[in-house]
Amino acid sequence: MLNHLSFGVADLARASRFYDSVLGTLGYSRTHSNERETAYGPGQDMTFWLYPAESGKTVVGSRMHLAFDAPSRAAVEAFVAAAVALGASVVRPAGERRDISADYFGAIIDDLDGHRIEVVVAPATMH
Repeated sequence: MLNHLSFGVADLARASRFYDSVLGTLGYSRTHSNERETAYGPGQDMTFWLYPAESGKTVVGSRMHLAFDAPSRAAVEAFVAAAVALGASVVRPAGERRDISADYFGAIIDDLDGHRIEVVVAPATMH
C-alpha cells in the first residue's frame, strides 16, 4: 500500500547517524544519501526518507507514529538499546502487549526529533 514515507528532521547528519544504527538492527541500511536527503530500506529499496525540516517549521506531527516490522524479539530489544544509546527516549519498553494481540512483542521510542517509532514482532493479522 505504501511506496515510501519521509520525516522532517532538525539535523540531517545527526538523524542519519541515528537511523544508520537503529535501522541496522532490523536489517535496513542507508541506500541513498546527500546533503539534502537520506533514504533507507531493505536491499536497495528507498522506502524511508529523511529531509531537513524548514527553519521555524514544526518537525513532528501530533499522534503520528511509524511502526517497523522486526524479525525477532531480539531485534526489537537491539533496536531499543541502540536508540537509547544514541539519545532516544523509551515511551513503551520492549515487551508483550496482550491487549493488542496475543502474539505482539514490541516497543516504542521517541527519536532525537521527537518522532514516535514503534518496532514490533506481530502476527500477520495485525498488518
